[in-house]
Amino acid sequence: MNYDAWDIDPYYVQKSYQVAQISEAAIVEQGPIRDTIKLVRPFEQSKITQFIHFYHGTGRIDFDTTVDWHQHHVLLKAQLPIAVNTLEATFDIQFGNVKRAIHQNTSWDVARFESCGQKWVDLSEDDYGVSVLTDSKYGFSTAFQKIGISLIKSAIDPYPEADQGHHEFTYALYVHEGDWKKGHTMEQALDLNVPAISLPATKIASGAFFNVPQENILLDTIKKAEDEEAVIIRLYEYYNRRTQAVIESQQSIQRAVLCNLLEENEEELHVEANQIHVAFAPYEVQTIKIFFE
Repeated sequence: MNYDAWDIDPYYVQKSYQVAQISEAAIVEQGPIRDTIKLVRPFEQSKITQFIHFYHGTGRIDFDTTVDWHQHHVLLKAQLPIAVNTLEATFDIQFGNVKRAIHQNTSWDVARFESCGQKWVDLSEDDYGVSVLTDSKYGFSTAFQKIGISLIKSAIDPYPEADQGHHEFTYALYVHEGDWKKGHTMEQALDLNVPAISLPATKIASGAFFNVPQENILLDTIKKAEDEEAVIIRLYEYYNRRTQAVIESQQSIQRAVLCNLLEENEEELHVEANQIHVAFAPYEVQTIKIFFE
């Protein structure tokens, strides 16, 4: 009704069209790592091509998607039925995660028909759960035993040709034991978003590579300091757990300083055998300035 490119109105589910036609379906890969099915779905003037990868020995299915899109005022969503008994969903957000109710008992529950998330959304019961991972789509609809992902908005205001043409993205379904923590959902989401890169051995130079053994501490950022010959690393805790963390370096550390987001020094940190020791409160973000020898 307003703000065409940004708003999704709650009545959209009453005007839905199923993309049910399939013009091509074939098994295109059967190998030691994965099996792959190719599906091509025409819809009006558009075409959706998916390579669905089933990875052996894992609970993960990737939907590698290419879309040739030529619709206006049509919201393209993927709806995934999830046979999990829960009334709350966990969403990945920047430097943490948040739980949101998926029922509609109150007016503010109803208003959460579309919610934002980053790399993953999870529904879990006591000993089993299902996560939906994404590499580039951040709008989700969650309901009882269902997760939807908003893929293409097709707005015409303020830009009449928004979202027209070629799109490439991947989302994934990941089943796991326990909740998202026990099931290592974050690790799977990072595998999807930051895939390994293979390089010839001659191209790899020794550098300030870091390791953090604690599973609930994520090293999110490594960058050069703005005003000094030092390296800035930014880490955060995402299990809601108080933690004494250790950051290990392959390069000799001269000193390490806890600083704020403006890289202003706050506290000298203990360094021993190229290991930095730092305490984290639940969901705390820490920025560390490191000087190498």
